[in-house]
Amino acid sequence: MVEQGNLEVVETAEERSYKLDRVTQFLREVRELAETHPLDELSRELNAIGEEIDTWKDTYEVESLTELRQSVSRDDFDSEGRRERLEIIDEWAYNIEMHEALQLAISLKNSLTTLGVKSPPEESSTKHPHRR
Repeated sequence: MVEQGNLEVVETAEERSYKLDRVTQFLREVRELAETHPLDELSRELNAIGEEIDTWKDTYEVESLTELRQSVSRDDFDSEGRRERLEIIDEWAYNIEMHEALQLAISLKNSLTTLGVKSPPEESSTKHPHRR
């Protein structure tokens, strides 16, 4: 699997181990989202992420994640303000990744439907698709 690019080798002083590469992990997550959540649920989560990002833009008076990152170095924040911004930066970056995954999952579901390919039965979960 290493030769195929599905695994990465991680070498330490004591051992050699293997882990899935980021692309393979991401694509597995997209497939899982498409197979385990109904289309309307994926769409709702996609909208929720957009609304959450819009709220952060308004709250922190920025237009992008990059601007929020740059704002952390300003001198007019105390340590709590910086810590809060750093937490939001992590959440925002995660939301961007999940936004992409949700868009691809929706596209995958639509393509499979168009092609007449049956996917496994959807298991609508009480867990939101993008929540950690």
